[in-house]
Amino acid sequence: MSASDEYSELGRLDALKGALDLGEITPDERRELSRLVQSRPALGAAAGVDVVMDRLIRYAVAEPQSADEFVTGVRSRIAAEASGDRFVEEVVDRSRELGLPRRPAGRPEVGRRRWHPRPRPGRGWRMTALAASILVVLGVFISKYLADLRLGPVTVPPGAVALVQAARGDVRFVRADITRPAAPGQELAARDRVVVAGPDSGALVVFPDSTRLELSAAATLIFERQCTASAKRVFVAVGRLVAEAVSQAPDTPMTVTTPHARLQVAGTRFSVVVDPHSTRAEVMQGAVLVQNTRTHETVRLRDGEYAILSAETVVASRSAVGRPPAAQPGEGLLALYLFDEGRGPVVHDRSGVGQPLHLVAPDLNAIHWLPGGGLALKRHTLIASTVPAAKISDACRASNELTIEAWIRPATTQQGTRNDTGPCRVVTLSGDYTVRNFTLGQWGDWWNIRVRTTETGPSGVPNSVTRPGSVTVELMHVVFTRAASGQVNCYVNGRDEIVAERGQRNPPPEPVRIGGTFAQWDSSFRLALGDEFGGERAWLGEYYRVAIYSRALTAEQAQALYEQGLPSRRAAP
Repeated sequence: MSASDEYSELGRLDALKGALDLGEITPDERRELSRLVQSRPALGAAAGVDVVMDRLIRYAVAEPQSADEFVTGVRSRIAAEASGDRFVEEVVDRSRELGLPRRPAGRPEVGRRRWHPRPRPGRGWRMTALAASILVVLGVFISKYLADLRLGPVTVPPGAVALVQAARGDVRFVRADITRPAAPGQELAARDRVVVAGPDSGALVVFPDSTRLELSAAATLIFERQCTASAKRVFVAVGRLVAEAVSQAPDTPMTVTTPHARLQVAGTRFSVVVDPHSTRAEVMQGAVLVQNTRTHETVRLRDGEYAILSAETVVASRSAVGRPPAAQPGEGLLALYLFDEGRGPVVHDRSGVGQPLHLVAPDLNAIHWLPGGGLALKRHTLIASTVPAAKISDACRASNELTIEAWIRPATTQQGTRNDTGPCRVVTLSGDYTVRNFTLGQWGDWWNIRVRTTETGPSGVPNSVTRPGSVTVELMHVVFTRAASGQVNCYVNGRDEIVAERGQRNPPPEPVRIGGTFAQWDSSFRLALGDEFGGERAWLGEYYRVAIYSRALTAEQAQALYEQGLPSRRAAP
């Protein structure tokens, strides 16, 4: 098998596992996953390791035990057999508990005994190597993330605001002009800083009442001047913080501030992720009051809800009470990408409609998963479906309507203007740069739309564009619609941008139409982000949500989608 075929197989396995994890796997996909694992023992073993490692991590977090107790338990399981084969068999068998066959077809089940496959000739070296790999992975996991994090009670000395309970990697304590490594037991006072400098580093900070703050992702935590042991006031300049706050006094709630947000906490478990452009606040348990520090817009988040705040506004929230979803799957949703995977080459279709249309990024060095959700394209690459997007082409051909929706942040306003190569591809359903069903692109500071109809031709020209200045480098919500009547609209951040033909600098006196039907749409075309098939139309920026509909959403629905903001992880719109 060639390297490219093996990479494609690994990508397919990851996509199928993602569908299985989400409960979206179809019977045909389940059989495909079973065949893939059974035909490639190494892939099946890898899937099993992933499953067990995930369970071990959850077990460590959920169980009230010390790190030593956890390590001892894991080691005792591995040591149950000197060779480790039984543990490896259990790893592989655990993967089958997620839906893979537990025994070969036709083999009778004896009582309630679980079938453990017998090692086949030539398999022993694979089992031994896998056992060694598991030990190595567990060793790294234990040493980096558990060995120093003691979960027992901590006593904070009188007069100290808080204490560094644990630190791993490159963690620094800063007081005035003094900087030194932050060691466990370091006392913290108002105006002190804790800086997590290394990529694999982290720190655990505790207050006298057992409120805990876990820092990672190159985080910087500052204890504000007014911060005391009872009136907690901290500032997160950058990075990720996960907080577990015990019940606070009603008159002195805990306050967590970032460059974009202020959180008031009465007692809950929540996380904050801060980058230069925005803050993402998510509540795992309890409730948190979140306020934009510039606009003072306020939202209350409860269990499972989150908000993303920029310098201008709350750009994403699921906390609005009584607001219905702007568009349901039954109302034309065909494909939905939330970019919440956080790792790997696959962007999963979360629509729940028909066969999932997952997208694959072939070059992991060209992309960057953003903390808290989102995918950044760092250099030219094509993220595309591995199969034709027939469910999109067929449904739109039947309705003669289309909506493309995207939450995105362009890297610059100059993309698509050099050498007159044409618009950079943000979302495209096409064969190459000469033929398409549709394309949403960026052409300088204009949004560019090409739709193939019986009147526009194979490439979808003439182009339809928004007015100059409609593209900025801020996080933007863009919705393009084409109705069966031929009328086209483009809504940017909820506002209806005038659509004109390419070259018209002034708004047209009447709404622009793209006449004809979608009768000539090609069902063999694939869906792609970031470039054109064949290259030379690369777009750089960040993706947070992309959705395709087989109907033209109304102005009210486009506005509701913008106000509703980005949906919760792994949730349909």
